[in-house]
Amino acid sequence: MHNAMSNTVITARGLHKRWGNVVGLDGVDLDIARGEVLTIIGPSGSGKSTLLRCLNGLEIPDAGTVRVLDLPVVPGGRDIDTARTRVGMVFQAFHLFPHLTVLENLTLAPSLVSNVSANSAQQTARDLLERVGLSDKSDVRPDALSGGQKQRVAIARALAMRPDALLFDEPTSALDPETVGEVLAVMRDIADDGMTMAVVTHEMAFARDVSTRTVFMDAGRIVEQGRTSELLVTPTSARLRDFLARVLPR
Repeated sequence: MHNAMSNTVITARGLHKRWGNVVGLDGVDLDIARGEVLTIIGPSGSGKSTLLRCLNGLEIPDAGTVRVLDLPVVPGGRDIDTARTRVGMVFQAFHLFPHLTVLENLTLAPSLVSNVSANSAQQTARDLLERVGLSDKSDVRPDALSGGQKQRVAIARALAMRPDALLFDEPTSALDPETVGEVLAVMRDIADDGMTMAVVTHEMAFARDVSTRTVFMDAGRIVEQGRTSELLVTPTSARLRDFLARVLPR
């Protein structure tokens, strides 16, 4: 049984990251519980994406620790590859392999990393493509897809590894307004299914309607956090009140 001591999937303690004089993270502590949908909000440059990248080892903090299902995310450590397979990542810019078909994008990692048989990987991939509404696109390459379709493929690809948690780094910010809704609908469906999710987003309606908890970051720190329904309605910090006044629809 994973992490029998608690229901926590991801734990971060004392994360610091800087590049010269630029502060990325300034002492961040964060727990993400199983089944939780966490949204991370804040102004540009506040450390949101840096935090997310530290959680799955894409960025190495200067100080502090990250654990996934009680496995330490340590560069070169024996557990880091296992930890990374447990946490899927969906990027702003999709990061699909352009030379592979949609189906091949979904089956590559399960076959190579998890030693799933080709037949099993293909069946899972086809099921996931049907789930995200793209079963007719399995044999095309990414350049034939719209931005929204690419992002739905990217989500399906992350799900193909059967992760314990999914991290989303501004998944709709590169999309045109017409396709944002189709991606958010898939994310809502995944959340309803009980997937543990952490979402860096500027989509405040999604945060309000779907997330259970929200973290507000500024200048590399978590300024305020709490139940989304309370935090967005009655923020306690002046900084968050100012931020919400700018981003929430009037």
